[in-house]
Amino acid sequence: MFSVSRCLVLLMVLATICGCRPPVSDDKSWKENFELGYSSSLGRDYAKAEEHYRAALRLAEQFPQGDVRLAKTLSELGGVYLAENKSDDAQRIFNQALQQYQKLWKPGNNSVDNRDYAVGLSMTALHLANLARDGLHFDEADKLYSKALEVEESALGSDDLKRQIMEGRATLLRLTGRGSEAAQLTSGIAELRAEATLSEEDKSKWIPVKTAGDEAFQAGNLTKAIELYQLAFKIAEAKGNASRQSESLRKLAGVYDMRGEQGECLQLLERAHALLPNSERNQAPEVEILTAEGFAYSHLKRYDKSKAAFTEAIKMSDLPADDRALKRMKRPLDGLTKDYVNTKQFDQAEKYATRSLEITKKFYVNSGFVEDQLVLLAEIEAKQNKVKAAQLHYQEAIDLLETKNEYSPRVMLHALDSYAKFLRQTKQDGLAEGIEMKSKNLRSEFE
Repeated sequence: MFSVSRCLVLLMVLATICGCRPPVSDDKSWKENFELGYSSSLGRDYAKAEEHYRAALRLAEQFPQGDVRLAKTLSELGGVYLAENKSDDAQRIFNQALQQYQKLWKPGNNSVDNRDYAVGLSMTALHLANLARDGLHFDEADKLYSKALEVEESALGSDDLKRQIMEGRATLLRLTGRGSEAAQLTSGIAELRAEATLSEEDKSKWIPVKTAGDEAFQAGNLTKAIELYQLAFKIAEAKGNASRQSESLRKLAGVYDMRGEQGECLQLLERAHALLPNSERNQAPEVEILTAEGFAYSHLKRYDKSKAAFTEAIKMSDLPADDRALKRMKRPLDGLTKDYVNTKQFDQAEKYATRSLEITKKFYVNSGFVEDQLVLLAEIEAKQNKVKAAQLHYQEAIDLLETKNEYSPRVMLHALDSYAKFLRQTKQDGLAEGIEMKSKNLRSEFE
């Protein structure tokens, strides 16, 4: 039998365990924010990427100690700060990521997870080395390059990562007057570039080659991505797989789009479209090709072509009437909205912006996209002198932001500034003063 004292001790132990247990984290929300951060970063919307990665970081900090998601989130956020030229913030975040990866990495352990930790550690050390070098902290940079290379070689990381480390250190050597050492390292870099990044066996397989292309694209190595997607196309062509040929060309088109070469991008998309098998017509692959064509034509200001492509993509997304199809519909709707704004056809822009808002409210209610979409719709309505409708949508966006415990200052400032301008234009000066004061107070707090 339990004595009363033993029961009390047990209860105290349980209370202690429960009290010390980390809060249950929302893995789904972390993943959603992380992926939104990644897609925003790919689209060069770094303000939005920063917003989502910071949200993901708050969630990752609640995971148990030793969870790699914290290190990954820190590393990606640091990359966004680098892209935004916020060197101090990038260095601070990368130092935190380095500490996390150092805790995870076990030298001499050959497990798959440990190799991933080593690559993360090596890449983070490389970023910090580059920052130290650019800040003229040469001794610190030298130590970090050495650490990055040592860890990368222990994990047998990618040749591309090794090359980046060697290139960074070669620059450092030249800056510190060690030209002969730099020349020797440069020779090693040239040899490394000539080495294959895939095994001989993998070079003949479409999936490993296409996956390697995706990884190169995600890492920002566009030259390597082109090379790998071209190889993927040749493999698919040799095996007569039209679906994989089409996907390879679509992926390749995305690289040229990222490089701003819309003409080449369009040629590849047209080939990808022509190769698409009948079984994939009116399905996700064709919607993605049409949407990509729409944005490429839009960048070239060939709005007749872009509108036609976006419209066709929307029609195809309407066919299955399921959640995945509706999600696919959002991008062409947004593209079409922008095209009609650019051609000053605001009645049409309003129609498509309204449909996009409905989808956004259904699937992305916590993403921050809803408020952006509301402000866009309000601005379109204002262009048509729909004063009451515009005012309602501006206020809805601001009210939604104010109900959140945390919101993006960027989104709120955009909403407030746009609303204040609208109120001034419609001679509602009293209301405008109140909104301008909110904007001023927010700027003093966050800027």
